Amino acid sequence: HHALDLLPEVMDRLPGFQVVLAGDGTTRHEIEKRLDPGRARFLGSVPHEDIPGILAAGDIGLYFLRRPHEHFGFSPIKLYEYMAAGLPVVAGTDLPEIGGFVREHDIGLSTRLSAEEFAAEVESLWRDEPARREMGRKGMEKIREEFSWAHTAKSVEDILHRHALSGAPTPRVT
Repeated sequence: HHALDLLPEVMDRLPGFQVVLAGDGTTRHEIEKRLDPGRARFLGSVPHEDIPGILAAGDIGLYFLRRPHEHFGFSPIKLYEYMAAGLPVVAGTDLPEIGGFVREHDIGLSTRLSAEEFAAEVESLWRDEPARREMGRKGMEKIREEFSWAHTAKSVEDILHRHALSGAPTPRVT
């Protein structure tokens, strides 16, 4: 569902750009065969604590997401990690919630799952350094204000507290 199958065509449209991919899996091996090794670096599995440093070395976070089925639920952790690292995002997705989130918070650019449109947005953002910096700053600020782990834990705590005060029976997980 990460729609990385579009990446080789996107890279074909962006001469001079390089991409770094962290992670392992079957999709990676298929993509690796189709990308110029001089323009793509595959890190394989990386300890999570190393991800912030890797992201900090980047200029733009590329985010592809394809809805795998009608009832798909998601937590856009990669998007949040890009934001926390101060990376502006280019999101290619068929999920209006993701595109809307990117546009609403002005943290990057969003497009359909089209290699041509995605590459055009990457190039557009690359050419506008002040916009990249501002979008990256806004992403970091949004993470601190609303999406940090501490903020999320507090939200869950508040929900549980309200539930406990309501007198409703405690849900059981089995």
